[in-house]
Amino acid sequence: VTVKLPTDRELATFEAIASSLFYDLGKGIGLPMAELLTSLTSEELSGGEKQVSGKSGEIFWFSADKRFVLKTISDGEIATLVKMLPEYTGYLTSNRESLLTRYLGAFRLSDNGLVTQIVVMNNIFEGSPKLDIMYDLKGTTEDRWVDPAPGKCLKDNNFAEVTVYFDDAVSTTLHRAIREDTAFLEKQGIMDYSMMCAMAYDSTGFQPVRRYSSLMGGLTVRESQGVLNPTMKECVVFIGMVDMLITYGWKKVAAHVLKSSTIGWKEEIDTVAPARYATRFRGNFAKKFLGKSDALVVTEVPPTLFETPLPALGRSGGTAAFFKVTYKEDVPLPPEHQSRDYWIGKDLARARDEVDFYEKAKLMQRLQRQPGWDILSFMTPYMGVTRAPCLAKEGQPPETLEVMLLRNCRDGYKDCRMLDIKMGQVTAVAGWQNKSAWQAWLQVNTIDNMTNSEREGFRLEGFDGPPSSLLSIEQMITSSIATKVAMSDKKMKRLNLQRLPAAEFLAYFLDTHDCSGSSYAKRAGVSPPAAALTNEEVLGDAETQELVLMTCIEQLAGLVKACREVPVPQQWIGSSVMLAFDSGSPPPRGGG
Repeated sequence: VTVKLPTDRELATFEAIASSLFYDLGKGIGLPMAELLTSLTSEELSGGEKQVSGKSGEIFWFSADKRFVLKTISDGEIATLVKMLPEYTGYLTSNRESLLTRYLGAFRLSDNGLVTQIVVMNNIFEGSPKLDIMYDLKGTTEDRWVDPAPGKCLKDNNFAEVTVYFDDAVSTTLHRAIREDTAFLEKQGIMDYSMMCAMAYDSTGFQPVRRYSSLMGGLTVRESQGVLNPTMKECVVFIGMVDMLITYGWKKVAAHVLKSSTIGWKEEIDTVAPARYATRFRGNFAKKFLGKSDALVVTEVPPTLFETPLPALGRSGGTAAFFKVTYKEDVPLPPEHQSRDYWIGKDLARARDEVDFYEKAKLMQRLQRQPGWDILSFMTPYMGVTRAPCLAKEGQPPETLEVMLLRNCRDGYKDCRMLDIKMGQVTAVAGWQNKSAWQAWLQVNTIDNMTNSEREGFRLEGFDGPPSSLLSIEQMITSSIATKVAMSDKKMKRLNLQRLPAAEFLAYFLDTHDCSGSSYAKRAGVSPPAAALTNEEVLGDAETQELVLMTCIEQLAGLVKACREVPVPQQWIGSSVMLAFDSGSPPPRGGG
């Protein structure tokens, strides 16, 4: 349908795009076209401005009754919408609880050579009271922070401390809808969509509007800020999935390649293929939108026990920040603690899904242990969570963060030599850590099959405090021109570790000839003579190596036995075993 409109220059045209398809859509979801047009034309539209929620630069209008939103969109988005309309209509007709935006019409205005395309959508905030805060959530962290200010739409990193608790029945329906909606969008080749989430804390007189789905139009929920917040704030939340017309075309592919090679941590970048995007999106909201019965009870540790602010120690895999935790001098140490550095802190923002596991394991350890659960004694000791000032960013004031307290495995060691051994021939499967089937296949075929995981069922992922014999090999590998072209020094060193068979990396592990406490080092003058101990007082190099090796064998045998006796099948994958000893202090002769 095209209508010519007189202007002061020349005739403009106003075209209704795919009107018959949109008519079928309205009929399928119970919205007569006449009702839509009456809402759009009975009074003047408001808006005509760019929204603060995105970077697209599109212009938005609102119908006078606030039922509908009009938005300018690109040629590519119009083409995507028209192409998927028949399947989209069928999907919404048979999936009444869908959270997808209802695209209800599309128009093209041509005036003096300028073409503007507009789409009409339902307003997912219809019927809302005054909204106090609004989030645009994609389930990723790359470039997802907005400096908070009144009226600004915040993003995922602003949402990091927030968990929303729905009634259990609503939570079940919600996650089923998210699974089905993301599967539909994946089938259409669509990515880069968002979940809009807005809260109103004063819901006086609020009545939900249920035109399209029982999940839209406002839900009464409880919002929690952080895992240590003892109270939950009741509010009304409005949710819906928007911006669903971006396909994974060549521009997005190019952006993915560029960001992967420059930013790193490619698991978090926003430009990923539709299957990966859908899997990550589902996994994110499985942690952020919970049923009320899923509320986590966490062991809270008072920050007054420790010296604050907590200094930063670095990151694990480029994501999780660690902090040095030290008991205050006037705090009596528990009997089992060997020093004031017994614990280490891990930023909970990147480890929230671990807390539930540690709390359940800790509860089982408190209760009378049932036969078969000796495996818990091999778990890294966990104290709880503290909320303390942390020096998270260099040169910046301290930030108050929630920090998970784990055993500091380097505590009490002069020179800690440590192996991080990842177990399993396969270390990734679809659905684990939000991995898609393609991503899991890629990791298995590019890492597992090319490393010692394929040959012996495990691989070396990290080596702290390596001997000079290994460092010299690494220097030789990274100095090669061919390897410098192929990958960075850091990646080349890691691949070298991953490909080492057990016989080789254990030989390096036991190589103590240049350690500060070894007899070789003493002869070479590495240790001051006054500090040197005689062979009558400490074990020699060969004796130390035998003791370390036999202790590792005994403990690994105990771990294997404990694994076999676990009465319930486990779903662990990607787990690691740590082996460590103090390479700077020879053991005293006679034990101890």
